[in-house]
Order: sequence, then C-alpha cells, then structure tokens
Amino acid sequence: MVSYGSTARHKAGIDDVNHTRIKQVADNFHSVIMIRCVSPDNASLNHANYETKGFHIKAKSCNFGPMREFICSDPLLSKQAFKADGWKKQKKYLKLAKDDGAEEIGLTLQWRRIKELRDDLHVISEDKISPIPKQLKKSANNPNRHTIACKATFKLSPGKPQLDPKVRDIKDYVYFLSTDAKDPEALDALYKVYYVPNFLLPNHAERLMVLANPTVMRDYKTQQSIVGLEDDSTLLGRDFQESTDYLRAVIADYDLFGVWTNFEDDYESHYLHSLRFDQYLLRFRRCVPGRDAIYNLRNIDSFVKFEDTEMGNLSANLTKIIRAINGSDKVDGRSNQNYTDQTDANADHRRRKFLHHSDETGRPCLDAVDLPIYIVVPDKYSDLANYHTEVFIDKIDEFVDFAARFCSRDDFLVEFNPGWEGDLKTKLAAKDITFSNFLPIPGAVNNSETFGRDNRLGVDRIRRIVSNDYVGHRLPDSRTQIAQPLYTQNNNYYGPNKTPRLAELRKGTLQPD
Repeated sequence: MVSYGSTARHKAGIDDVNHTRIKQVADNFHSVIMIRCVSPDNASLNHANYETKGFHIKAKSCNFGPMREFICSDPLLSKQAFKADGWKKQKKYLKLAKDDGAEEIGLTLQWRRIKELRDDLHVISEDKISPIPKQLKKSANNPNRHTIACKATFKLSPGKPQLDPKVRDIKDYVYFLSTDAKDPEALDALYKVYYVPNFLLPNHAERLMVLANPTVMRDYKTQQSIVGLEDDSTLLGRDFQESTDYLRAVIADYDLFGVWTNFEDDYESHYLHSLRFDQYLLRFRRCVPGRDAIYNLRNIDSFVKFEDTEMGNLSANLTKIIRAINGSDKVDGRSNQNYTDQTDANADHRRRKFLHHSDETGRPCLDAVDLPIYIVVPDKYSDLANYHTEVFIDKIDEFVDFAARFCSRDDFLVEFNPGWEGDLKTKLAAKDITFSNFLPIPGAVNNSETFGRDNRLGVDRIRRIVSNDYVGHRLPDSRTQIAQPLYTQNNNYYGPNKTPRLAELRKGTLQPD
C-alpha cells in the first residue's frame, strides 16, 4: 500500500533533517528524487549518526546478534555466510575494502540499541549460563565494570544450501557486552562488544571488530594522504574524540534510486544539455549495460574504467544533486548560499554523507527493481502524486502507477534501468507505455569508440554525461579521443536554443547521426 507524508518518511527511516534537505534540493532542481530505503533496523542507527559505508565497501552486513546491520571483520558474521561459499566471498570483499582504505574498529553500542535488539527486535537474548571472562569482570582497576552475556536468537532456515561447519557453529557463539558507565542502564551508556570465536579458549573474549570509514584519506587533487580530512567531496572528517570515535563503524547506506528532472523548468542542468565541451570541463556520455550485457564484455575493466572512481556511473546533474543533498554544495547549484548554513545546529548531520554514489537507474547489470523506495516530489508537481510531496512505495504495481503519471508528461525525462525490463515492460504496456522509450538516451555508440573493437553491447543505450571534474578527478588525455566524436555525433539531439527534442526521442523518430 502506498503511503504519503510523514507516514512515508517514518516507513523509510528518513529523519526530519535529511527530509528537509532532500525536499529543498528537489524543489530547487525541479526534480523528483527517489531514495532506496534501508531496513527499519538501520534507521535507528542512522539516527544515532553511525557512518554509512562508502562506494568501495561491497562486503555485506550482519543480520543477527548484537552486530546486526554492521559489517564485521569476521567473514562468518554476515548474512552472506548463509549462502553456499558465501563466507569465502565475504572474506574477499573484506580484503578489497581494506585495500581501498577501510579500517577496523571495535563495535560499541549504546544501551538504548541493546534494549532495542533484545526487547523490540528479539535478535539477542541474555545468556545467564556462560561464565564472564576474567578480563571483563569487575576489578579494583574497573570498579564500575558491568558485563552481560548474550546469544543471537536466529534459527538456521531449512532449505538453505549445505552450510560449512564453521557457519553452523555461529549459533553457539556467546557475545559479551561490557561497560564502565556509572549507570549501566542509562540510555546513552556505551557498551563494548566482545565474542568468543574459538571454543578451545572459552575464557578469552575477543573484541568484535567491524569496518569503519578511513581516518586517513587521499586528497583527490594531489593524491597526498590527509589525516582527519574534512573535505566537501568526502564529508568523512569529524572530530575524533574518544567518546564519538565508535560512530565511525559503518552501516548500510541509503541509495539514490533515480532522479527525474523537469526539462521545461531546469533543462540547463540535465544530462542532455550537459553534453558539450566547456573550456575546462570535458563531459561525455555513459551507457548502462543491461542484465545480459556483462557477459559480452571481454574485460569488465573496459566499462568500469569510465566510471567515476568514487561515485560510479555518474552524470553532471546527478553530481550536483548528490552534493547538495549531502550538504557539500549549493542547494540550487547556482546561488552563493550553502544549504548547510540553513540547517539546525546538528553538526553531525551536516558532516555525515547521506549518499555515496550514483543512482540505481545507472547501475550496470541489474535484473530487477529493488524496492522499497522513498520519493520526494517538488511542490509544483504534487498533483502527480495525489497532491503529496512524500511517497513510500514497496510494490512493483505501485511503482508502475506512479511512474506512468510522469511518463505521460512531455516535460519530464523518466529513465528506467535496462535491467528493469522483466519487472516493468508488460505492466507499462498495459498502460500504453513503451518501456524502451524510457531507457537512457536512445541510440547506440560505435563499439570501437567505447569499449574496443572486440566488445559488443547491442542492448546498451546511451546513458549519461559524466564530468569527473565535478568530483575532483581530472580526465586522462585518452578520454578526449572518446568524448569528442560522441559530442559531434549527437548535435541533432537538440532543437532550437539547444533544448532537447524530447517528443521525437520518445517516439523513436529521432536517430543519432
């Protein structure tokens, strides 16, 4: 069932600060902004201001125990572990994340989160049988030490692939939550999390380590290491006092699902109009490989090398919108007023990155629509959303109904990922809407110019325009040879005054040179 207003916001786990920011960006950019929601469990951690994982962390989070929703350094403590050979894949992703700069940090939780896990989510239960390790007991040096033991309450589902014995043993793990707070039941009392992964050493508990965003970043212009960098391209800097350092532990991030911009009101910042050369900026188009296209690539690097290294398959317009939502750029992309000056005094919300990478529409090789999503509609177009500006959708039919209202307008460019065809094509056809007309910009690019002579991507469509300078990365000279012919090929995408000839694009009567 579709939800609207504050109910939609609550279901999506979006707090008021981020809602206000997204809404202002939507109004100023004349764009419908869609956010893929995290689980409700994640919402409380987001509100507590834990960091969200960046673009390079592909490892999966845990879905049980006190570390639920965090990405543990132990590959067995992951939802991935319950798939065939899943923990081995998780181990590989953890190594890649660390190679890209991710760090490890001991998991620390507030008492309010522990109560939530125990009393509301029922994913942990107190264990009154297991002895408390000596290192975690009250002592002369730690007179306030208070430690409780617990176990995860999940059950291994029947029908799962044959599990590695290591994975089956997880159900018997004991976790210890230890605090030195004077009042151990104060909601903000901090508990360090330990566990006993080695049954041969039952009296020795190890600190449970989780992934954290790096404190040492690279300056994207000089490539020099900077400690505690607070840069508007990363927004990862924070004051690393001991009392708040635990918040660097990362949880799942909110994903940008898609952006539909109104051309009539804001064509200048849209993808089509951005297909041009400036004196200092080079912009070139991107495509979205469909769900089968990846198998036609002889070398995946031939696609990946054209992505932005920090934010993925990006466009100039999306870059501005993401940066504005994160509070690192001007909200309208044109004025001198920075949005972060208009928020409340909550510095953590201003410093914390809400979105880390490009949208789901531009993600390569998808095979399904991933719901639920939270949608913010500009005031001017609220009539297309039953006169609401906030919408929560968790069913495909609901998304089709919502999208159809915008597909019927000539002044919006609605974009669908090619991988959504199986979910959307037939349902849209029932509403007399042709799915292929709303794929990223129609028209194929000469393969030799894009991916090399031996690679064929017949199902691909022209996608986006990317300006890496928007996120601080200079373009190599080799890209000039690719970008320039793409620009000259497609001058006929423009009508008078360089406005997109959208109606012809939609009807399929406008073809590239």
